[in-house]
Amino acid sequence: MMYKLRVNANAEKIFCRKCGLCCKPNKFGYDRVDIEPSDVERWKRLGILEEIIPKLKTTDYNDTGYVIELDDEVCPFLDEDNLCILHKRFGYYAKPKDCRKFNCKSLRL
Repeated sequence: MMYKLRVNANAEKIFCRKCGLCCKPNKFGYDRVDIEPSDVERWKRLGILEEIIPKLKTTDYNDTGYVIELDDEVCPFLDEDNLCILHKRFGYYAKPKDCRKFNCKSLRL
């Protein structure tokens, strides 16, 4: 089964191939997902911040002090179906901004 996803406001709709490459250490050069203040505020509004924070790594790299590290491990929000738990449970906009901007090589609709 393929899922229709909207990648970002300026991108075309794509089919998610459920490969999980966007959420694993990969050849695209991504080694972390920066958590932005808008992500933290959105999670507060959704009432899920306390559930998410323990799964993040701390850093002094950005304004929030949190990142999702992809160096040696898969994203903690990737489930066994290679789909984002945040997306599945709370919708597309629950994902971090960096994840929503990810533009994988995909099929056009």
